[in-house]
Amino acid sequence: MTTGSRHFDHAVQQGHLWLGDLEAELGDVDQEHTYALLRAVLHVLRDRLPPAEAVQFGGQLPNLIRGIYYEGWHFQSHPTRLHSMIEFVEAVMAAIAPTKLRHPRRAVEAALTVIGRHVSRGEIKDVQSCLPEDIRANWSPAPASGRTTD
Repeated sequence: MTTGSRHFDHAVQQGHLWLGDLEAELGDVDQEHTYALLRAVLHVLRDRLPPAEAVQFGGQLPNLIRGIYYEGWHFQSHPTRLHSMIEFVEAVMAAIAPTKLRHPRRAVEAALTVIGRHVSRGEIKDVQSCLPEDIRANWSPAPASGRTTD
């Protein structure tokens, strides 16, 4: 199905690519929960970053994913305080409750892996430098495979 606009079609294609990659990482999660997970991880990550870095990171996302990322954002001069991966996962799970995710931490790590696969390595390093060590340590860099942003 096409919209007749190559820009719109490309945005939809990129959204499907991100969700498909996340579904492949998760293996046993339906599309609805995959979308909810990606959205929640993007929002928790965005709210944890200093505003300038949040905007810079958002600029690296493909159009459709960028819209999801900025959805409902209320600018705050200071990022939310999440000091550990456990707190990060809890914030994500609170955003998508109730959920059928059997392994929440693995699911969040999978979402971070997919984000890392589609955003430039330099930008991921910038984002990671704004996060506590415990979160950085649990966000493995994805193999360099090129960017898919537009």
